[in-house]
Amino acid sequence: MKPEKHISTPDPKVITILKKMIADKKLIHDYITNGRDLSELKSKGIKFVQPL
Repeated sequence: MKPEKHISTPDPKVITILKKMIADKKLIHDYITNGRDLSELKSKGIKFVQPL
């Protein structure tokens, strides 16, 4: 079995995407804990998945 190659330097685009995801998660968490309406976030461009 061959050893897997590990990524030593990740792609900067991936790092940027992950940082944006973490920032969005913190923003959503703050809105929920403060009892604010999530529809304000929709106007800021955050999209939510609708359940089926």
